[in-house]
Amino acid sequence: MKTISKSLKIGTSIGLFFTCFTQPIIAADIFVCGDGEVTLGYAPTSEYNLQVGDEVMWQEWDVVNGVNIGAPQVLTYDGTPASVNLTLQGPNLDDGSHNYIVFVLSTGDECTGDNSDPVEIFKLPELSILLGTPSFAQYCEDGSGPDGQTSSEIVATTTPGIALPSEVLLVYTWTADGITDVSSIGSSTPNSTTVTELTNTFTLTTNTVGVYTFNTSVAYAAAAADGTIIKGGGCLTTSTNSQTVEVTAKPGKPVITVG
Repeated sequence: MKTISKSLKIGTSIGLFFTCFTQPIIAADIFVCGDGEVTLGYAPTSEYNLQVGDEVMWQEWDVVNGVNIGAPQVLTYDGTPASVNLTLQGPNLDDGSHNYIVFVLSTGDECTGDNSDPVEIFKLPELSILLGTPSFAQYCEDGSGPDGQTSSEIVATTTPGIALPSEVLLVYTWTADGITDVSSIGSSTPNSTTVTELTNTFTLTTNTVGVYTFNTSVAYAAAAADGTIIKGGGCLTTSTNSQTVEVTAKPGKPVITVG
């Protein structure tokens, strides 16, 4: 039997290799969001050099039970590496984890090579985000109201379609109608760089009289600009239930008239 390399490459333009003879699968999952794509390719560093006519068999794999899921996708090598690349498109994947293996059926003698180790692709779900009711719908510009309040908080809550892996990070961006830079009127919770945060809070602290209407958006924090490999990244979603806070004017000092 011909020796089949147990190597896979994820994304030809990305250059990540999973070499099974020399090291375990890299401890970083490949995430796909929305319309993103991931390309699985037969690595040129493989011990076996593909021959024209070889069939490269891509198979989704149940890693728990060690069995295939559905039929393999068969690609025939025509002398160019791209001829046996398997492109996985986000819209065609169900949300959640997918594992793939590859093996080769050689031309001529039709020897079947060994299975590669699996590579995991995780399809990230669409996100939805809603704003909670402000902690104070109004407050006085100088805190002269009965509660002495000088700020108001709005909490944004993200709901993913399925539970997110711990490696996936979320980025929140707040906007207020008519305000170029929302940091001039308050502040939001810093985006976490370590854990998945499903909530984010904006605190309005301005003492400038006016009505402030807020929205926020959430996205996966991308590890690659093209959105194909994600540590969270892409699939921007914006809240549809804007919230309003009014900063009211303090009445000026009155003058008494005597008649």
